[in-house]
Amino acid sequence: MNKKLFLLFVFFTAIMSAQNFGIKGGINFSNLTNFDKSFEEEVESESIRTSFHVGFYNEFKINDNLSIQPELLYSSQGINNESDGIDGKVQLDYINIPVLLKIYLTEGFFLEAGPQIGFLVNDDIKVGTLNFSDNEDLFNTVDYSMDLGLGFKLSEGVFLNARYGFGLNGVFNSSEEGSDNNPKNSVFAASLGFNL
Repeated sequence: MNKKLFLLFVFFTAIMSAQNFGIKGGINFSNLTNFDKSFEEEVESESIRTSFHVGFYNEFKINDNLSIQPELLYSSQGINNESDGIDGKVQLDYINIPVLLKIYLTEGFFLEAGPQIGFLVNDDIKVGTLNFSDNEDLFNTVDYSMDLGLGFKLSEGVFLNARYGFGLNGVFNSSEEGSDNNPKNSVFAASLGFNL
């Protein structure tokens, strides 16, 4: 874990040292996909979990139409569900590091895409009134995903952004859960960003 914290510190320092540094935050609509049939038979309904993300970004211009934007975000994700009339929740909180290629199609409108790595920093499972936290052996501590998005610059220092991230590996530790049907993160995020 110390190596992860050190890498996050180095990454954060690198972001802050550059010129187009800013903060962003917004709302998450998250879900878990790729459940196996046994889970779908046990759970009566699944629903989107609404939460938040917040963090830092920096945009490195390549030319007038291309840039690379690394970010460091705290993102709360997971899913809500119901079984036998009992509400449940799986909350997975990550420190996410996306690195995005941004393509400006017009002066303000852009598309973006790139990989993301996430480090699990908190997990919480709720079944009715029961809470189960710190399930370290149950969940993968590292999450890999791809992000696709679009956005619009409202002014030189302010932008709106919508992004979809789809997981590439399962959220459960493969030794604890069957890897063939291991649920993956699925997150739609809407953000507002400000240059500092």
